[in-house]
Amino acid sequence: MRPCRGAGSTGASTHYRGNVDRPGAGGTRGPVTGRWIVAQPPTKAALLDTLRATGDDIVAKLRAVDPASYEAGRYEGGWNGRQILAHVAALEWTYARLIDVARAPAEASTPAAPAATAEVRRTTPEESPGVSTRPVRGGIDDYNARQVEKRAGATIPELIDEFAANRAKTIAAVEAADEELLATPIRSAGGITGPLASVIVAVAVQHVMMHVADITGEPWQEQRW
Repeated sequence: MRPCRGAGSTGASTHYRGNVDRPGAGGTRGPVTGRWIVAQPPTKAALLDTLRATGDDIVAKLRAVDPASYEAGRYEGGWNGRQILAHVAALEWTYARLIDVARAPAEASTPAAPAATAEVRRTTPEESPGVSTRPVRGGIDDYNARQVEKRAGATIPELIDEFAANRAKTIAAVEAADEELLATPIRSAGGITGPLASVIVAVAVQHVMMHVADITGEPWQEQRW
């Protein structure tokens, strides 16, 4: 195991094992075996530091890319750089809403959720009974495709600005959340399951930085959520 890039410097130190193929890349999703072991779920202060620092870093990296290169393909038979950027901008809007998922009670017909642990993993609904979640219409892959298509006419600067604005909303939502709420187990629409704070790091930091590396061409050796 090795520390995940982008979170350890602010107290959200993480390790993982396993592998999950990238979602929305035009290929098939990997087996539901990926796990990201978090030595300790980040505190609210550490989570905010991580979101701010990585948000600034992501915007700087995206703006440094030659706009023309965004039209080049990144995945075999899948998205080009502009489409990946559209995916990143669109998904960032959803991360603030994970806090609403944590606040909502789980379905009464399901068993009570287990106590929060440091483990973050991709699960099916059947593997996470009693954990609050909010599925999307048609499944996560269809949702991702629809959101990218909606932004087909957006310029690169517009998409970067959309990401930055949505990251600010994610930060504001975390600022308004109670520390206790951040320990609540949730399951994201994409199936990432664990304590709220750790899931936010997995999707809003790890997943986004993975896609930024796909755009910039930087090597990515960490977990692919």
